[in-house]
Amino acid sequence: MKKTELLMNPVRIRILQYLSIHEQATAGEMIEFLKGISKASVYNHIKVLEENGILKVVKENRIRGTVEKTYSMTGAEKGDDFQSISGFLLLLLLDFQRFYEKNDGLGKEMFFAGRDYLYLNDEDFQRFLEEYTALCRKYYENESKDGKMRSISIISSPVGEEPQ
Repeated sequence: MKKTELLMNPVRIRILQYLSIHEQATAGEMIEFLKGISKASVYNHIKVLEENGILKVVKENRIRGTVEKTYSMTGAEKGDDFQSISGFLLLLLLDFQRFYEKNDGLGKEMFFAGRDYLYLNDEDFQRFLEEYTALCRKYYENESKDGKMRSISIISSPVGEEPQ
């Protein structure tokens, strides 16, 4: 199965989003996050992602005769794979399309699309990513009663660099 096909599933994307914030998680932790989705379905999606090299087992814990696995994403899924980026963009467009169809365009004032160009050396870029991750974690863990899930997307690529 192509990675773009794998990533066209909203449950799998949510699993990867969870792991991008938490870096590692057990199936139980992901099930708790994916409220409303059956345990069997979450286990199936984890298995598909693992079999296709998108997730890897980083730890196994024996608990009363069963094995609890802790998963993380493989390096390719953290942004350096063209197919993953393509799938990500397709899902982003799909999210926008679903929102507009469901809400007849209402609430569009809450959308933000921006593009910035920053001059960053490798150390600055790494620091930027660390600060962005900390900022996302801060708001991710802040579940307000009247809040709603929002998708914040960033894609980074060098601009105008000559191949080496």
